[in-house]
Amino acid sequence: MSTIKIRRIVAMDICLSHPNEKAYQTDAYYAKLANQLLDDFKQLRLDFGKQTSPIMRYTAILLASYMEDIVADSGQWRAFSSLCQQMFGQIVPLYHDANSEYYLDEPCFEAVRFLVWHAATEMCDIWWDADDSALKRMAMVAFDRLEKAFEQSPVNEELSSS
Repeated sequence: MSTIKIRRIVAMDICLSHPNEKAYQTDAYYAKLANQLLDDFKQLRLDFGKQTSPIMRYTAILLASYMEDIVADSGQWRAFSSLCQQMFGQIVPLYHDANSEYYLDEPCFEAVRFLVWHAATEMCDIWWDADDSALKRMAMVAFDRLEKAFEQSPVNEELSSS
């Protein structure tokens, strides 16, 4: 497969993912994180046809927003997980590892895997198999990136207080 051309992620993309599309001082950091994720995805050389670029780009933005939320503990992921627990008996839909510890305020592989699947499903006309190997590979590299960045990621105080 040839090198994929994917438009870089800018602070405005992160801003647009916030509640009320509000800009914050941390937007540049999370845009940089999203671009690192995007570079990681491109190195995998996955091919989703004409949807490759939209899937990878949206996934990177979604995961950067997830990271911003859990670092700030702003409650978006926590509310989603609570609702899933009430509705399905599981904190994360589709992916459950009874042997792993799960913390709502730290990166979690099952959550990352769900978000990768969700992004692919949102960007495509098909319903992706939850066990798709390409999506799992994306989740693995994304989780590694998020786990390494977690301690250094800035807390968006404004997001956590809104």
